[in-house]
Amino acid sequence: MSCLPDNRFSEAYKKFTELERTSGLFDLRVGNVCAWRLVRGELFLSYMRQRDILNDTQRVRVTRMQKLKRKSSKYLRNFKRRVKFPFNLLTATFLTFAPNRKPVLVLAFGRKSIASQRFTLPIEQHYGGSALRLGETSATMFPFPQVDTASIDWISKFFSYSIPEQEIVAFSKLVSETYEIPEENISKLVRHQVSSFAKNKAFFKFLLARKKTHSVYVCWNKHYYALLAACEDLGVPTSEFQHGIIGHYHSQYALPEIASVPYFPDRLLTFGPGWEKEVHLPEDAKMVSVGSTRMQAMLDKHKHIKKQDNLVVAFSQKVISFVLFEFVIETALKRPDLLFQYKMHPFEQPQRLLANYVGRIPENVEVVDKDTSSYALMAKASYVMGVASTTLVESLGFGAKTLVVPFAGWELLESFIHRREMKRIDSPQEAADAFDELEVSETSYESYFSSPDDTNLLQVF
Repeated sequence: MSCLPDNRFSEAYKKFTELERTSGLFDLRVGNVCAWRLVRGELFLSYMRQRDILNDTQRVRVTRMQKLKRKSSKYLRNFKRRVKFPFNLLTATFLTFAPNRKPVLVLAFGRKSIASQRFTLPIEQHYGGSALRLGETSATMFPFPQVDTASIDWISKFFSYSIPEQEIVAFSKLVSETYEIPEENISKLVRHQVSSFAKNKAFFKFLLARKKTHSVYVCWNKHYYALLAACEDLGVPTSEFQHGIIGHYHSQYALPEIASVPYFPDRLLTFGPGWEKEVHLPEDAKMVSVGSTRMQAMLDKHKHIKKQDNLVVAFSQKVISFVLFEFVIETALKRPDLLFQYKMHPFEQPQRLLANYVGRIPENVEVVDKDTSSYALMAKASYVMGVASTTLVESLGFGAKTLVVPFAGWELLESFIHRREMKRIDSPQEAADAFDELEVSETSYESYFSSPDDTNLLQVF
């Protein structure tokens, strides 16, 4: 078992941000593009992995049958995309070049985003058919015309852009020397990101100007920076929906304390006002609490579920899955009177995890199907365990006693631990003892997932 608490994440992040500040990376431009903003997140992960932080070090042998299934699934997905592509491209081309009679509201969410599920926005009442979806936005939640991701990339190819090679070399050399990352890796990443960004930005500027766009609502997605940059050039106001936990060590929001950060939204629409205490945004951006319709709906839906006194649910995250599961097993061996359910992240493969623990899993430990509702588990669990998941904050709303295992990244929940709304447990023995001692204290949960605020929503629109 690793030595806990593991503070390497916050220590490395502080060092990373100090280096970017002293090197002036946000001030550098590659072909008039703030390249550091585009590659910062990916290079931060490389920086952490070089230091053996956030590394998935376990390796499992994959059988020929498993390889065949993976390839078959991949080919099937690609086939479906290719069948749909001509129709989607025709639709996207028409929407892009068709004349527009009135201003448009643009909604841009990523496929993996949960924002469209968390917020019910009065769009139809305010805009009728004048909204446009970009990317893989939920058609169920937002039944408006769509320009899909693949079509955006294809049409953007017709917008040319040249990258000054000497600027790429100079930028890559500085980053390489600053963070001790191979220069050739950085050059390749910068060249790809800057080129894609510039072409996508040119397309979005053309689209938004042609549609007389008056506002854009985004969540993290593939074209996030390019869309925000186009809006900055056109003076179109932008708002981003919170899609998960944010904090002082979150690479997307914990930025240098400078007046203005390129390609950042004007407003961050949060689940509740409490998140303002968790991170400092650039000076020219602000947070607006609009509440969480999704969370309120889940509380109402599962309020009939009774608590199971002996149930402990552990919520996994991909980068700490193996070490957390090991921790759960050791804790379960010390508490045979409790039932431990291990809920895997949607991106994890159960067989990959279980292959390492054949014959080692106690009878009181169950690996829950990843499609099982996390909210249903929170509703019936008396105790919840995890590292740095949004789910741990949500579990407070269901009255679960919440324990934080301090593996890499736990610092995102540090403020909740300081307020004693969650308890940090540094060993399986401490966890085993905590189940008898832990009391539910008054929490600030409603400040983080407040009821939907119609007044704020209307002001936003």
